[in-house]
Amino acid sequence: MRDLKRIAAAVALVLTAQSARAQRAMMPIDFVNSAEYGWLAKEVKASRVIDDMSQPSIWKFGGTGTMTFPTEPRLGDMHTLRVDMQMFRDAPAPNRSRLSSINIARAFANEDWSAYNRISLWVRPDFSGVPVLPLQIVIHNNGAVKVPDRYEKDGTHFVTLA
Repeated sequence: MRDLKRIAAAVALVLTAQSARAQRAMMPIDFVNSAEYGWLAKEVKASRVIDDMSQPSIWKFGGTGTMTFPTEPRLGDMHTLRVDMQMFRDAPAPNRSRLSSINIARAFANEDWSAYNRISLWVRPDFSGVPVLPLQIVIHNNGAVKVPDRYEKDGTHFVTLA
């Protein structure tokens, strides 16, 4: 019993010492040396709107929530897609993973995007109850170069919305 009290006292002492240690400031990021700076400076080879959000029927939805296409334009005349996700706090979500999740998809049949060197999209996160919201964007290509490849290393991009 005496050893147990000594161990508990030692653990409490270590935890107190760690919490008393001052937080170190984060290193400043020089924007000129960032990946984002390089991406923004990259030449745009070609440009076009890939979806004007005027045809809701070409989008597929799955998951614990709803997808709507508000009629009022945003950012000038831009139409939008809105996703509302239902969170399950008291019981597991009614799906295989038992977690709240949304899956939306838009197919572009037989389009050749080889003239383009980037994809840009606008996302306006509006959420509460969680500190961040992870967004996974997956692009599938059935052309000469298959994406994602057999190792699933290409075609997936993760964005953390805060």
